[in-house]
Amino acid sequence: PLELTGVWYEESDDAYVRFDLPTREATGEDVAYLGQHNAGGQLRFSTDSPEISLRVELRRAEFLPHMPLTGVSGMDVYAGTGSASRFIGSFKPAKASDIRYEGVLALRGGEPASYNVAVVHPLPNARGLTDVTINFPLYNGVRRVEVGVRAGSVLAAPTPHAVPLPLGVYGSSITQGGCASRPGLCYPAHLARWIDASMINTGCSGNGLGQPAMADFLAARPMSVFIMDYDYNSLS
Repeated sequence: PLELTGVWYEESDDAYVRFDLPTREATGEDVAYLGQHNAGGQLRFSTDSPEISLRVELRRAEFLPHMPLTGVSGMDVYAGTGSASRFIGSFKPAKASDIRYEGVLALRGGEPASYNVAVVHPLPNARGLTDVTINFPLYNGVRRVEVGVRAGSVLAAPTPHAVPLPLGVYGSSITQGGCASRPGLCYPAHLARWIDASMINTGCSGNGLGQPAMADFLAARPMSVFIMDYDYNSLS
């Protein structure tokens, strides 16, 4: 029942990636590194569990002095579908040197434990389930992610997006997510929620250069709409 979009698990790399290996090799060392970041990745499902837990193993310890850890290496959670979805909370490392973190978030009224804070209490859908979207880190990659629900809870496929094909965006650092405070606040994520679609975020900080190999990669992906926002890096 889990729906993964925007990234995929690459066995040879033992981690989630945004670009395939031929694209990474053809576009240079910087894009190969940035392609290991998971901006735009989303994990979706629906559940009647009152809380969810998350355990994450990152690709590496990352530190950017101009961005918080919630944006660089954190994962944030939304409940609901499309423009009606609401921010629930974030998971993040305790410090930049950590590559593993975990936590629990309440999805509905009432706190399952004293360390959980329910920011909002979204109503379940017609099936009695809450749709959950987990956004992957903007400037780090994920090796492992484990999702937990309360024992005996239903875990089901999420409500289908209103727009079946993803929103595709290519650009530089602002597209990738710099310097958003958390993954759900980069502008492609805003647009995807507004139109109720998944997204393919191929923003590359300082490297939105319009390389032919990147054009081939994008042309091979079905999209509902494509936004090309790369000229800032190519002008020099």
